[in-house]
Amino acid sequence: MRFNWMFLPDFLVCALLYYYYVWPNIRNMNRKRKVLYTVFYVYLCIVLFLTLMPIAMQLPQLLEGYHSPINWELFRDWRHMYGDYRLEIIYNVLLFVPFGFLHQQIFRCRWRTTLLLGFLFSLCIELVQPLLSYTRVADVTDLFDNTLGTFIGIITWHLIHYFVENLKLRNHS
Repeated sequence: MRFNWMFLPDFLVCALLYYYYVWPNIRNMNRKRKVLYTVFYVYLCIVLFLTLMPIAMQLPQLLEGYHSPINWELFRDWRHMYGDYRLEIIYNVLLFVPFGFLHQQIFRCRWRTTLLLGFLFSLCIELVQPLLSYTRVADVTDLFDNTLGTFIGIITWHLIHYFVENLKLRNHS
């Protein structure tokens, strides 16, 4: 697999954002928290890599006002059997499972907050895709699948957390 130089500016931006914004905010945390925040940041960069990048090389398109189409019909690919729709749905769900899991692990907020943030992150991706790419299509089904993946990640975290806490209680009894 060859390195595609078009992605280099995006990788540099991700690295600089980590160094100048994330690291100063997590530097004084304990090692476990630093690792969790770093893993979450790397995960977010991977999602952006898979869904939007290369961004920097496509900015001239944005300035020209080009945009690709948006699919507003839920499960259109499934109904019309376009492409490898089953695999695409699975990929979109799995792509956001770590979001729900990691966000719950790090921030320990209400599950609805994590679900809303996963939905908004996916919505931002879907709204930006048509602006940056000639080949990508924003799709409401992807938004649904990503949100479902976030929900599965939340449930997975809560189940694991529940069993780990019960195991600790049994061992201390």
